[in-house]
Amino acid sequence: MRTFTLAEDKVRTFGTYTAVESPVLKSGDTLHIYGEPGDFGWHTGEGVARFNVDVSIDLRRRDGRRLTGKPATTTLKHEAATQPGTFFFSLGLTLKAGVGVYKAHVRLRDTVTGQIVEKTFPFALALQRHPPAIRTPFNAVAAAQSDKPAAPATQPAKPLECRKYFSQIGATISVPCEP
Repeated sequence: MRTFTLAEDKVRTFGTYTAVESPVLKSGDTLHIYGEPGDFGWHTGEGVARFNVDVSIDLRRRDGRRLTGKPATTTLKHEAATQPGTFFFSLGLTLKAGVGVYKAHVRLRDTVTGQIVEKTFPFALALQRHPPAIRTPFNAVAAAQSDKPAAPATQPAKPLECRKYFSQIGATISVPCEP
C-alpha cells in the first residue's frame, strides 16, 4: 500500500486529498478513507490486470466493544488492459452513533494471495463537528510537476501492518509489506 489514510472529504482525483488525523465529527457525518494500493491487490493474467480486494470496516467504542453487530464489508474490483499507475479507492462510511470516542478498524484482504493490510483510525463523535487538529493537504500531480524538493513531513510515517493467512498452519502472521 502506497497510501492509506483518513481524508477530509470524498476524494475524486488520484493524489489530491487532505489527510486528517483523529477527526471530530457529528452523528450522520461520513468518515472518508482514501487509499493508493500500489501493487497490493493487483494480478495479471490472460492479458488483463485485475484488482480484487475484500474490505471490512469494524467500528468499535473506546472500550473495544463493537458499535455494530458485524463489520461493514464490500469487495473492490477493477479490470484494465494494464495496471494503472494512478489507481486509488475512496470509501465513505456514514456514522450514526452517540457522542463518544471510537475507532474504525479497516481490513483489506487480497482475494488471490490472502495478504492482509490492516489499519485503525481513531475518531470522535460530538454534538457539532470540529475542524481537524492535523490537516495535511496533498496533491500528487503538483508535487510531481514541481522542481522543488518535497517538504519534510510534519509527522513520521507510520508503517502499515501487513498480515498473511498461511493455510498450511491455519494462522495469520505478520509479514513484511510489499512495495
